[in-house]
Amino acid sequence: MAVVKQIKNLLDKNGVKYEDKVSDPKGGNYARQLLDFSEEIDANLIMIMTNPDQFLPSFILEPWSEQIIFNPQKIPVLCTNPRELGIPIIGL
Repeated sequence: MAVVKQIKNLLDKNGVKYEDKVSDPKGGNYARQLLDFSEEIDANLIMIMTNPDQFLPSFILEPWSEQIIFNPQKIPVLCTNPRELGIPIIGL
């Protein structure tokens, strides 16, 4: 959650409008929950982390990320991979 807070602080600082919502672990398919929410709020962009468990320069798609990237609503998706920068997380 520290990374999410850092991203939200950066978006706020730069006046970027965004919506966030925690998925329901009992709500079924994560990709479906995200796409339903994105459609509900008329999202212009979805941002996902495609490879959260590795700090390697790669682009490995999980089944859920494929569902989001190739979404039928054709909402653009910004995909990021985590990268260790050695920069402390601030604003906790």
